[in-house]
Amino acid sequence: MNEPEPKKALRSMDDILADIDAISSDPEHRDQFKALKMLASTKSSAVVLQPPLEDGEIVDRLVRVMKPAGPNLCQMAYRRAFRLNRDSIADMPHVGFEHLPVESQDIIAKVRSLKSLYRQFPEIKRPGVPAGFPTGKGMHVQSEWCKQQAAKILLDREKKKMAEPVENGQTA
Repeated sequence: MNEPEPKKALRSMDDILADIDAISSDPEHRDQFKALKMLASTKSSAVVLQPPLEDGEIVDRLVRVMKPAGPNLCQMAYRRAFRLNRDSIADMPHVGFEHLPVESQDIIAKVRSLKSLYRQFPEIKRPGVPAGFPTGKGMHVQSEWCKQQAAKILLDREKKKMAEPVENGQTA
């Protein structure tokens, strides 16, 4: 009967890379270029750890991940990540329209039309009528819509201020 062939010892990745490195450094070897390509591809696919991030950079990354997911999925992820934490996101402090400073409330009071909204916030002006603007409704409805938009913009600005880290590394 045929005797089974003895099992070959498995080579480690370091052994394989050492052989490829030897081939790539030999100019006479016919597969030198292939070995160089293999070494380049393995080095480019290596995982490199980045230096530790500051609090602001971590918050920016979390915002980029969380914003498209939406508040419901973010709350579910928060609960899963911090199972022992008894607080829910709903219990966390948040900024509402009632928390806007007096200056912001004065700006909202000045907004009466689309023209005055654009005067206060020129960065939002786009050609045409904005999405959701009640064109067929009365002036009162349009004025209220403009005030709501101004309040949303100011609320977003206030939330950004709260999320920005203070100089000592803590959030406001």
